[in-house]
Amino acid sequence: MRDNIRSFTLDGRKMQGREQAHAYIKEVLGLADYYGSNLDALHDMLGEMYPVSITIEHADVMEGREYASKLLNMLRTLDRSEEEFELREINDRIEDDDFSEVSD
Repeated sequence: MRDNIRSFTLDGRKMQGREQAHAYIKEVLGLADYYGSNLDALHDMLGEMYPVSITIEHADVMEGREYASKLLNMLRTLDRSEEEFELREINDRIEDDDFSEVSD
């Protein structure tokens, strides 16, 4: 990725429904008033911003929620296919196997 990366942090808890997600994204990313508030429009707007890095905190909260999952999958696809886009996910869920017993 080039220098001058535009970096943003989003909260997955604030992107559950379509309207809520797009209003929040528009505010955090500073998108234009003409932003169409849908996944295609978001894809297009992100393309105009490259290079860009997005960190989603509480990304695990988005899993299994219809619109939030679609949004997250679109961003994951961009991360895999676009060199100028980077997605970082921070999850809250802790799996049982994340801990191992420490013996003294």
